[in-house]
Amino acid sequence: MDYILNFKGEEVELPKYSFTIANKLEKQEDMNVGNASYQDKCKGMYNVVSDIIGKDKIKELIGTFLQCDPNEINILYLKVLETYNTPLNDFNMQRTNEMIDNANIESLKELLVTAEKAAKLKLND
Repeated sequence: MDYILNFKGEEVELPKYSFTIANKLEKQEDMNVGNASYQDKCKGMYNVVSDIIGKDKIKELIGTFLQCDPNEINILYLKVLETYNTPLNDFNMQRTNEMIDNANIESLKELLVTAEKAAKLKLND
């Protein structure tokens, strides 16, 4: 699969998803819900994204850690997560839509059967 994220109007190609990347992201997520300081969380996110897209690319996109906007770090990190999660999210959405469609078809069938029974009852009156 190809993984491309858009950030500030620029397309950034991400490396193939792997357990190495998944583990880095998982460790960062654990840190993000923990008691680390905001700056430490941002530094961790910056480093993870830097490991994934490269030091030169992250500097080009948002600058060095101490110079960049912490919101940009968060947004770029979340876009990385979103990009890697897209195939699974799309698959789950498709399955959910199929289940809803099937449920709607079954409900429509039941409604038609009920309407048919009601019509027969009216004719018998």
